[in-house]
Amino acid sequence: MTDIGAFDPKIMADSMRGIRKIEGVNMKTFKMSTYPIQVGSYVIKHGQLVSPANAIKTPVVYLTSPLFKESGLEKLINNIGKDSPVYLIELPIGEENLSFTDLGKVLALYLDQMGVGKVHLLAYGFESYVAHSFASNYPERVGKLMIGGLVESPRESVSLIMQEALNSYFKDEHKHFVTTTLLNMFNFGQRERVSRAQDLISEMIDMISNSAESVCYLKENIERFLEFKNLERAPLCDTLIMSGEYDRFATPYETFAVSKRIPRSEFVIVNHADHLGLIEKNDVFARLVRRFLAEKPLNRMKDIEVLEKKTYPVEKIRMEPRWELNDVAFLDSGNGVFVPINIVDINKYGCKLFTSFKDHQSVQDIEGEKKFYLHFPEENWKVELFLFQQSDEGHFRGVFRHCDWDSTQAFESYVDMIGHEHLNEPAA
Repeated sequence: MTDIGAFDPKIMADSMRGIRKIEGVNMKTFKMSTYPIQVGSYVIKHGQLVSPANAIKTPVVYLTSPLFKESGLEKLINNIGKDSPVYLIELPIGEENLSFTDLGKVLALYLDQMGVGKVHLLAYGFESYVAHSFASNYPERVGKLMIGGLVESPRESVSLIMQEALNSYFKDEHKHFVTTTLLNMFNFGQRERVSRAQDLISEMIDMISNSAESVCYLKENIERFLEFKNLERAPLCDTLIMSGEYDRFATPYETFAVSKRIPRSEFVIVNHADHLGLIEKNDVFARLVRRFLAEKPLNRMKDIEVLEKKTYPVEKIRMEPRWELNDVAFLDSGNGVFVPINIVDINKYGCKLFTSFKDHQSVQDIEGEKKFYLHFPEENWKVELFLFQQSDEGHFRGVFRHCDWDSTQAFESYVDMIGHEHLNEPAA
């Protein structure tokens, strides 16, 4: 991490004017406005929601990002602000050398500079890794920790797709990078069960693609996500772990594993929510956070499911059935050689294939080449596929990469047709 540098007086002055503006308008409403402040060598953005009624209480520090400025999170912040002071913080962007742990240290510098000792921490997604690190390294400074959408370590299928998305970024294909990232980060296949999911994803793709700051934020955090190997030691504070029912980027099962390693934690699934749960169900998340902070029982809430930290229900591990297919298709690594394979089972997100590959040197070394195209001859189209988990018997697991709306929806229709044909048969 870069050493602490001198403060920039202009940035500090602008920041203080911004805070006075927030405090002087109308504390019953809070717009998602943040103002720059220099913290050591870094510039972060922050805003505060403080009222005389709660000014002496422990503040809730909400780690947010430029992706959510215009997305309805005002309701979440205003609800939490009824009980506690709220600090809204966007950590530095454009600092590629900073890890999640380093960003936790920047947060500590910010709190020191603001004269804030103990805080409650709220974060979701990438920021949850920063909050977890901060709570691990500064246990005396955290009252309660509220995080979600995180895993102990990235699973291989997710890493493969996110790395491929980054490849588009480095080719200056930024719209393609953003579309690929979001279509694979959010559970596009469950959009009909999640409020406004398709509109939100579409709006976010356009908004991020047109903001250099947001593209930079997304790129840097994907890199941090791919570089981190395991979570740090478990926090010792009271911790709320949240997961969206349909989150595929950090599945409820994976997030449950994070909860199990934290001694004083509660694990909650928010029904009909995805990785965008804070936006899709901001009213539910607001009630959840407020009840947790007030130390009220969570199991009396509607729209959530509280799971005991014993064993994750087996029936909930698989989020989407895989339909038996046993059909012939062709695998192509882009070199013009088409290898016949058998599709054993399939769903919208991946498939199981079978071939010995003995006579096909072009795709024999899966460790050297993971990206292929799966051709469906009867449908006369193809889908991008990453292979992993090779077995000695010739079976492979593959995960599909979706990178545009039209092909994603066409592929979904194809899999839905297969599923409809197998409704009365056991899923794979």
